[in-house]
Amino acid sequence: MFFTNNFAEIKRIFAIKVYTLVSLSCLVLSTQFVNGLRMKVLTDSLNLRLEPRDWMGVAIVQSFLNYLPLKGGMFANAVYLKRWHNFSYMKFISMIGSSGLITILSVGFIGFFISSFYYFYRNISVIMPCFFLSLVTFTLLFIAFSVRFDSSGGALKRLNQVIEGWNMIRTERTSIVSLMALDLLSAFIFSMRYYIAFRAFSLNISFWYCLMLAPLSILTTFISITPAGLGIREAVIGFTSKILGMGLNPGMYAASLDRAVVMFWVFILGPIFGYILIDRKRIPPNGERP
Repeated sequence: MFFTNNFAEIKRIFAIKVYTLVSLSCLVLSTQFVNGLRMKVLTDSLNLRLEPRDWMGVAIVQSFLNYLPLKGGMFANAVYLKRWHNFSYMKFISMIGSSGLITILSVGFIGFFISSFYYFYRNISVIMPCFFLSLVTFTLLFIAFSVRFDSSGGALKRLNQVIEGWNMIRTERTSIVSLMALDLLSAFIFSMRYYIAFRAFSLNISFWYCLMLAPLSILTTFISITPAGLGIREAVIGFTSKILGMGLNPGMYAASLDRAVVMFWVFILGPIFGYILIDRKRIPPNGERP
């Protein structure tokens, strides 16, 4: 409905200046590189050494295949790491769970400090600081207690897998610090992306404002209602933009432009890196044909 009612305005995406698209493209590719580095840090912490084409390829292919239903990218990566590197599915699930836990904690802190600043100095709604504070508090309590639940299936089983993943990585303090630093870098890059996207529609906006949008944008990756959070991220950014006084439509326009650039590169690089990984799988490490 939103896209139908505002189609004339959204068509302005196709009239965006070239240097804006180039800038957004560089930042989108930087985000993919950071995602690859996260995969490298995670696998290194679990004694799995991946080559650059592996950790970079796995990250990009996951982004590409996540546009399929049921997070197809995550499933494909689990199969690839199991088939080629003998990395168990249980370890993979636990690794992804612990990674998500660290990301939620990192962006929660960022969101809390930025939204608190806006609350005290720009008089925004108290909803945003309270949301991020609740997120950080819940995550810290979850990490502190790490209680296993008696369950063989469902949501409790997934919570147990996240706890197992955290227990595997919690002693790797260097890895945890590296992951949190990469989350901060990722949030900064997201902020730059939104700053440029808003400016592309001639909307004057503070970079600090975009810093608050970044954590929410990252958090939408955990929502699996639609493939790759398609439409979810745009709605979240739009409503947050409205809460902060910028209006619903500007946030939707900026998020839609950012999504268009992301999809352009992901749908180009995804198949390329997918072929590289599949081609390598033809000959297993022992040199024998499958």
